[in-house]
Amino acid sequence: MFSLTENYVESNHDIFKVGIYARLSREDKNSESIENQIQFLKPIVLSKPNWELVDIYYDDGVSGTTFDRPGYNRLIHDVETNSVNLIIVKDLSRLGRNLLESLKFFEYCSMNNVRLIAVNDSTDSYCRNFQTDIMPVLRSFLNEIYSSDTSSKITSILKSKKEEGSFIGAFAPYGYLKDKQNKNLLVVNPETCEVVKRIYQMYIQGMSFSGIATILNQEHIMSPAKYKENTTLYRGGRTKNYLWNPETIKMILSSPTYAGSLSQGKLQKVSYKSKKFKNIPKEKWIVVEDTHEPLISKEDFEAVQCLMSKRNYHRNSIVHPHLLSGLIFCGDCGGSITFSRTGKYFYTMCSNYKRYRTCTRHTFSEEMLSSIIKQEVRTIAEQILNINALTAMAEKEMNSQINAKNRSTWSTIKKEIRDIEKRLTDIKKHISKSYQDKNNGVITVDEFKDISSLLSEEKQYLNTRLNILKKKIEPEAKNQNSSDSIKKFINDFVSFKYIERHTVARLIDKIEIFEDMTIKIHYNFEKPF
Repeated sequence: MFSLTENYVESNHDIFKVGIYARLSREDKNSESIENQIQFLKPIVLSKPNWELVDIYYDDGVSGTTFDRPGYNRLIHDVETNSVNLIIVKDLSRLGRNLLESLKFFEYCSMNNVRLIAVNDSTDSYCRNFQTDIMPVLRSFLNEIYSSDTSSKITSILKSKKEEGSFIGAFAPYGYLKDKQNKNLLVVNPETCEVVKRIYQMYIQGMSFSGIATILNQEHIMSPAKYKENTTLYRGGRTKNYLWNPETIKMILSSPTYAGSLSQGKLQKVSYKSKKFKNIPKEKWIVVEDTHEPLISKEDFEAVQCLMSKRNYHRNSIVHPHLLSGLIFCGDCGGSITFSRTGKYFYTMCSNYKRYRTCTRHTFSEEMLSSIIKQEVRTIAEQILNINALTAMAEKEMNSQINAKNRSTWSTIKKEIRDIEKRLTDIKKHISKSYQDKNNGVITVDEFKDISSLLSEEKQYLNTRLNILKKKIEPEAKNQNSSDSIKKFINDFVSFKYIERHTVARLIDKIEIFEDMTIKIHYNFEKPF
């Protein structure tokens, strides 16, 4: 074993205040435990008559690539207050595996006249050759190579697991749980899954990120961060503001995980030495399809992505759901077109005119513009689709036994209807409760107006959606074999009688309107005429 007397001869006047330091990271499976390191070093300290053991400092489960550790920081504090002037470790790797930081630490000890001893490395900073001896530097360099190699191996293993479709996160995404039998598998969380479904539903109905967040906060529904803290051991949040916010809503709406396709690899460490992460572009995410039960159908997920891709879509909380929101642009200046309200009606207005007066109004009645667009799409559909052929195909399908997919579709629609009806009942109760709270002085009149307005807005959206869904299941409630009923259903479908916003967004890239009342529609497909 390393003999201290071979390096430096102490005099009786040398009094050393000793701090023992030990460290073990999660990757150091083959290293001695914290307890073993302390038991190894403590007898050495106690055997020296002029050494006084001040304290034992340690970091358990902390990587050596960072020098920002609780035990290490406490040791440095005691050095700076002159409580410790000798640091002893089992070997240099216990101090750290970062070459630059290790060199800084050696220099720090030298500048502050602090003695550093690494027993197994036969290193003593009071040795005459320490300043010129390259061995401490080489050992630290080798330690850093070891850390880099370990980090690369771990990263490679985790990447393979992700590509296999195994969930490797510490905590399941909001709406899911980790399976108790298989921690790499996601299962539906009955406590939060309905919130996720509702977020998608509200967005499709026309609500903005901030509008959805406001409603969830108003109803005191726990945000993902708050729910995670309440149900897990997670305590790493940088903020104590646990409210829903637009970014959280956007993150949920953007994740393929909710459509049953596990998406991982969204963040990457800047360096194995750092705790900082950088965002990875969406096209480089690791996505494996059909790994778990979806909360959202693939069709609804794709519709949401299409709506989100439209420029200026949902810039603000929307009070009135506009069919063509985010699709209309000024044909003269290229600016976006907004809607302004006059009485009961909405009209278009060029945003550059509204803000800077650098363009003209470009005023169209929303009702008239929507009617023109619907008629244009209807005309294209009638040219492309053969109504008689479609009717014959529908009659044949209706007369056959309903397959599992159709049963599932009807079941999904009926469930959504039940959910909406239940939500409408809840809204009625919320409004009544708010009214009582106002009368009892719990909330102010203005607060009651805000709550009532928000809930009334949601009620309007839900009633619109409910009517659409009930129309969709009308054919099932009627005589399925009736040719007249089937033909009406086909005509309604081809004529886009019940066209929805996400359908328009899929068909149309953008609409340009000009001051001379000309309209130019840019489709996402080649126009047949």
